[in-house]
Amino acid sequence: MKKKIFLFLIGLILNSQLFSQSKKSIDSLRGNLKEIAKNDTTFFTVNSTYFVDYYFKVNIDSAIYFIQKSIEIAKRRNWAESEVQLMNQLAFAYQQKGLVYKAIDLNYKALILANKLKKPQLTIYIYRVLGTSYYDLKKYDRAKTLLNSAYELALKYQDQYEQLATLNALGNLSIERGEYKMAELFYEKTIVVAKELKDFHSNAIALHNLAQAFSLQSRFKEALPLFEESIKMHTKEKATNSLSSVYVDLASHYFRQKQYEKSLAYGNKAFALSQEGGSNEFLINSLFWKYKNLQALNRHKEALIAFEYYSYQKELSSQEEEDKRIKSLQYEYDLSQKETEILSKNFDLVKKENQNLSLQKNRTLLILLVGVMLLIGGFLFYNRSKLRKLNAVLDTKVRERTAELENANEVLIRKNEEISQALFKGQTIERKRVAVELHDNLSSLLSAIKMSFGAINTKNYSEKEKEIYLGLKDMMNNAYTEVRNISHNIMPEELERIGLQATIHNLIKKLNTSNQIQFSFHDLVKKRLDTKYEINIYSLVLEIINNILKHSKASIADISIELLNNSIQLTVKDNGIGISSENSGGFGLKNMNTRVKALDGNLEIKSENQTGTEIVITFPV
Repeated sequence: MKKKIFLFLIGLILNSQLFSQSKKSIDSLRGNLKEIAKNDTTFFTVNSTYFVDYYFKVNIDSAIYFIQKSIEIAKRRNWAESEVQLMNQLAFAYQQKGLVYKAIDLNYKALILANKLKKPQLTIYIYRVLGTSYYDLKKYDRAKTLLNSAYELALKYQDQYEQLATLNALGNLSIERGEYKMAELFYEKTIVVAKELKDFHSNAIALHNLAQAFSLQSRFKEALPLFEESIKMHTKEKATNSLSSVYVDLASHYFRQKQYEKSLAYGNKAFALSQEGGSNEFLINSLFWKYKNLQALNRHKEALIAFEYYSYQKELSSQEEEDKRIKSLQYEYDLSQKETEILSKNFDLVKKENQNLSLQKNRTLLILLVGVMLLIGGFLFYNRSKLRKLNAVLDTKVRERTAELENANEVLIRKNEEISQALFKGQTIERKRVAVELHDNLSSLLSAIKMSFGAINTKNYSEKEKEIYLGLKDMMNNAYTEVRNISHNIMPEELERIGLQATIHNLIKKLNTSNQIQFSFHDLVKKRLDTKYEINIYSLVLEIINNILKHSKASIADISIELLNNSIQLTVKDNGIGISSENSGGFGLKNMNTRVKALDGNLEIKSENQTGTEIVITFPV
């Protein structure tokens, strides 16, 4: 039966047309894993041909497991070259898990082994991958040294594929360091090698990179044809991510030339492609150029929307990076747990072997029974003591690692809260600054102009001139009053000093002494709220009161604030003429809606013609 299974597996391996790497096929092989594992050659071949490639696509942890099993076989059979290649493959898997330093450590071990074998051809790939790893860590000098070593070896052993990859990496490194002339040389060499290999995709990428190098030096006329040729080639091969990258760089290319419409068009193309399933990096970059171009074109409302979306995507990407780091720590913790289990099993095996040895000695050496028993007893006592100590050390390590993970999680939560508080604090400071600027500068200037008007002698003016003078004086008084009101409403001092409810009470008293509309206020909270809620609710109340005064024709208006089901509810009612369809899309309502959404709130407006208006706003606490 075993022989039949073995022949069946060998048949599958030799005839690739009969085997499909589907889940069903992989499951079938795993079902016979015990039989396969009995033969090193068969297990090694099945791992390399099927399991590793398949699990790299669907489960990186399973891929790591099968690579490690293959490394064990390679060590046991002294297949040193295969061991080096497998260590490179395992390092790449660790990079995919975000364990960059672990991958670097493993690549250096592979490099040592390759040098011992005196197989410099094996070191080319290792040097290049190490160089790109240090590039990712922004250690550019170390990256340059390693990449140069890889390129020299690739030239020496005429490995054109490694030449192609290394030249491109050196070009990217030069761009990052601002060495654009050097980058040109590397990309031009890349194009030559790509053409010799007839590597269409790499050629298109090199053309794009060379165009970017020219553009960064303001050599725009030389850059444009290369950009266009790269677009043609990527379009032909349907390389969506590569096209998105070209469009993003073209957006920056035209922005540097202040051709904002063209820059915006290419930013939109990159945005459209990235939404179809491209890289999130290109989505963020396309939104950045969209925002910059709309701002340059003075389309401020659209620019603000683009900037908010850009900030959201960037924050989301940062959060994903943090999640990746947490998963990396979790993986290291799981790995330490597995190592602990392996050590424990090894000690159990040692214990069993010692017991078997003592039984054999008892049967064959009856005369030395007492001595042997004493020796075994002493050995077992020592072994158990050592095992207890080791278990205590392992338990301590596990507790330390758990504490580190918990601390890391607490730090992340605390950082998120700090960022939120810093953002709100920045907004509050900016509101204060604008209020002070209005009060100290523009208000002072208007006050000076107002005083200058008062000093003018109008006795010799005609009636018409006096009428004009009085009209200008009234307008100046109104402007002065309006600026003072705006500076007060942006960030009223009393809001910080006495709180939201008391500030609204004071506002209502002022309104009721100077307006025909009778306002009332009901405070059902009876305590101070968080500052961010107080500022935003106060701004919303001002906006609503302004709309009532201007448009409602009401005689009564009621304002109330209460806590309901873990939420703050602001309700404003009036008995006016309601909101007409013409005014429903006004700037005031849009501004209110934006403020409410910023705090994850909900805005509901109930209004019918001639029956008044009710506005209900809720915020989660």
